[in-house]
Amino acid sequence: MSTAEPRRLTLDVIRVDPLEGRLHGDDGHVRPFLGWMDLARGLEELLSRQPSISPIITDPREDHRRDLERSMMTDQQSKMTGGQSRRSQRFLPPSEKYEIWISLLRGEYTIAAAAGQSGVDR
Repeated sequence: MSTAEPRRLTLDVIRVDPLEGRLHGDDGHVRPFLGWMDLARGLEELLSRQPSISPIITDPREDHRRDLERSMMTDQQSKMTGGQSRRSQRFLPPSEKYEIWISLLRGEYTIAAAAGQSGVDR
């Protein structure tokens, strides 16, 4: 049974709130991070890497910018639809559910028709 060789990573913290810094791998790879989740992804990435010859620097701010643009797009879409992306959920009492189930078994309604009549999603 072989044991894994210890790896040495260096963590440079530039700012605490929000957490920002750089991870330095034992192969010379430098990976900036922004936030706790990005730090965890960076650790996972560096620990899974095979040693390389030249360091590669990636910028997590690009991912952050892309996520921000996506959220802004969904906000704009929400404004365009009047903010009504879904109607509120309606919960049926057990007796009403039973009646719908019996009607479906008898073939009186399709699922879509029963949902429409009851005012619920399928």
